[in-house]
Amino acid sequence: MMKLSNKNPHIILSCKRLGLIYFILISLPGALQADTGPLFASKSADFLIDSFETDSPVYATRMRGKASAKLAGRSGIARHGNRSLFIQMPPSGDEGRHSLIMTWRFDKPADWSAYEGLSLWVQTHGDPPPRVAPSLTEAGGARYWVKAMPIAPRKEGEWQLIELPFKNWTWCWEAKKDDNNQLDLDQVKCLQFEIRAFKDAPLTLGLDGLGLYAAKPAYTGPVLRFRPAKKEPWPFVCAPGQEHRVVVEVRRLTPGQRAEVEVVGTDYWGKRRIERKLTFEGKNTREERHQQEISFRNDGPDYVGLTGTLSVDGRLFYRAEGGVACIKPMDPQDAKPNDKSIFGIWVGGGGEKIGAKWTRILARITNVTKVAGQYKLGDAPLGVPRPKWGWRREGAKPIVCFVSMAKWLSSKPDRADFQKWSPKSWKEYGKVVEFHVRGAKEAGIRHYEVWNEPVPYAGWMGPMESVVKLHKVTYEAIKKVQPDAVVLGPCPYTFKWDFLEKFFELGGGKWIDQVVIHAYDSAPPDVNFTANLRKLRDLLGHFGLGDRDIYITEMGYATPNVTERRQAQYLVRAYVYALSEGVRVLVWHMLWDWRGVRDPEHYVGDPGHAIQRFDKSPRPAYVAYATMTRMLKKARYMGPVEGMTKTQRGFAFTRRGKRIYVLWNVGDKPTRFALRDPAENMMVVHIVGDETMIRPAEPGRFDLTLGPDPIYVTSW
Repeated sequence: MMKLSNKNPHIILSCKRLGLIYFILISLPGALQADTGPLFASKSADFLIDSFETDSPVYATRMRGKASAKLAGRSGIARHGNRSLFIQMPPSGDEGRHSLIMTWRFDKPADWSAYEGLSLWVQTHGDPPPRVAPSLTEAGGARYWVKAMPIAPRKEGEWQLIELPFKNWTWCWEAKKDDNNQLDLDQVKCLQFEIRAFKDAPLTLGLDGLGLYAAKPAYTGPVLRFRPAKKEPWPFVCAPGQEHRVVVEVRRLTPGQRAEVEVVGTDYWGKRRIERKLTFEGKNTREERHQQEISFRNDGPDYVGLTGTLSVDGRLFYRAEGGVACIKPMDPQDAKPNDKSIFGIWVGGGGEKIGAKWTRILARITNVTKVAGQYKLGDAPLGVPRPKWGWRREGAKPIVCFVSMAKWLSSKPDRADFQKWSPKSWKEYGKVVEFHVRGAKEAGIRHYEVWNEPVPYAGWMGPMESVVKLHKVTYEAIKKVQPDAVVLGPCPYTFKWDFLEKFFELGGGKWIDQVVIHAYDSAPPDVNFTANLRKLRDLLGHFGLGDRDIYITEMGYATPNVTERRQAQYLVRAYVYALSEGVRVLVWHMLWDWRGVRDPEHYVGDPGHAIQRFDKSPRPAYVAYATMTRMLKKARYMGPVEGMTKTQRGFAFTRRGKRIYVLWNVGDKPTRFALRDPAENMMVVHIVGDETMIRPAEPGRFDLTLGPDPIYVTSW
């Protein structure tokens, strides 16, 4: 294997080309890199690690599991020089961890402390994009990683620049931990990429220009954002018949400077609903807000995505995204709280607007201090178990989840990860739990999760015996204060079978009333979700716990990893599968991109799992959630629809005397299906709520075209 040092002549030669490459890139189509925020010319790495130009690779490869791969240089398709690396991986045929591992090793520890992060160019084909997990190993053996590169499926086939700030790298629990609990950038010994094979599909991936980038100057140009035209709790959401109204706001224009803004609105089906060109002129100061309101017709239930681009003198400066929605009101009898509902959503308040009946509250033990023998919860008065924001939630029932051990109570207070360790006094910890539960009980809360993801080396640092001890102490403390409480555990971050089996083998089932799990998966819910739920049922039956309900308090798909349309599709599919398998509660993660940069000029969220952006404007999944709850709230599952092909899915429900069928095709290619129902006519309700009346092709037969968007077909 070739060793790679910071003085590799190939790297030095490439770095000398950076100035030329930069000027080439700014003239190329697609060189502007930003989904939202400032638009800037794509900049090559400030220091290259590998530009994949040579026949002899400077990296080593190995395979994990059943993975196989072909790696070859591509001439004429590149972002650096004349070549890029092209990776092809056939389907693994299995859901396990089958990966290609690429490794760059350094003769002596490299010093990367002068750089902000790692960057590379990526080109992908297919949806979802490949999962690539980079990791760095220090000279002492500690390893830090980014669990998955944020490869955008909307840029399929394009070169996209991926930047991974070092501040976002976290300790990889698969390796040893170092003493100072931080990534030492002056001691980098090894860089590694793990590329996961797909089970059923081939994978193709292009790589180029792997390197490091230095800190960028702060953006000081003009900015653009969409603002609501009305001050309401849900300002971007209309009822049928209301006109869509949005304010376009521009700031940071110098006096006399003219900016042109182009706004395009496209509905869920790809039809352009609005196109506007607006002109703004700077007047008194750069801090002045320049606003123009736009409006357009509301044709009924739907989603309209908005994009805006700002340019000055023909040069693009800024891009903004947003969305508006029309949601049909739910039946008044469905608006009341309903603890028998499966539908939940978290983080952020307001889920009840779209039919959620459950939410979640994290009870952070780190918020509790001890003063003169009494406990103090945040800003609350001494001895009062009610935080400033309260425990109660309007319209949705909270599930309280304990997390994050207080430093004063932790058995490892000197470690950076002190919040993950068991308490130095289990008796004291039990009293802290009792303190929390007294406040929650007063607010009418009955459901409690023992701990958030207490998987060793993830949300908990200790052996499995301590995980069971945690459940025992928490269970006894909760029941002491609130005997009728429902205690949930053990809450792994996905269907982690070794953890679950060990927990129940050690008797953990004695210390929970019902089972809670998180159900994250990079694959669509059609692939593993139902099988995993059934396997969990079998496991519970094996340990004599087959009568326990299953709660899922986190599940979701992040929009950097799937398109917004896929997110909406997967949300509905997951809930329908969960209903068919008898899941008690499914809390979707999450409602709102609550983390973000918020200042007077720059209002950009941290895009992730949420179905609302940081500015509270909806994504398509927000409208899909509202449509789903309107159609399926209080519906009773009757069984699968007969006559479906291998790629078709169908589920029958009944609700207030009406039959409801939820149908889709797991592939992107539309397929035909003949639904058998005695109705004289039926209504098709599409994923975002628009409706179409259909009549039978012959008595008792309705011909339908099924695609990836779930549809609701209901008797009329």
